[in-house]
Amino acid sequence: MKLNQDNSYVFLNGNKHGLIKWESKDSMLAEEFTILAEFTPDYDKMDELLEDRDVVQQVVLGRNGKHMGLCFIGYKASFNGVSKKYYKVSYEWWQNPEWEKTQDPNLDQPKDVFIDNLERGLTFKVHVQKKDNKFFIDVNGQTSINEYDSIIDY
Repeated sequence: MKLNQDNSYVFLNGNKHGLIKWESKDSMLAEEFTILAEFTPDYDKMDELLEDRDVVQQVVLGRNGKHMGLCFIGYKASFNGVSKKYYKVSYEWWQNPEWEKTQDPNLDQPKDVFIDNLERGLTFKVHVQKKDNKFFIDVNGQTSINEYDSIIDY
């Protein structure tokens, strides 16, 4: 899949004969899952969008709302007065450890597990796994882990 202005999202388009056993919108809330994806972002379009904004996030596979799922993100940061563009691949979710008690959305927290400082022009081979209260992400052989607590379904 190539991400660009016309192809940014993947949606399941029906399951007429019941052949698809994994539906992303429901499975992202399962206790355990694995996502394997390979994609090449449209870096030219990303850089064009970054001229007007500091952060651009494209969802590769996810749930709508607060954007739970696999994402490609471009952003600008300045160090010593020099602005530079950076890229990262992340798996993002929202959690609220107090949800069972209060259901106060003001306590909702965005969380992610990511690989950062990725070179421009790469095709990404991504492995995301949710298991044992942790998210694991591997992007082109680089791995990161982050724990989660009380993922919310919004």
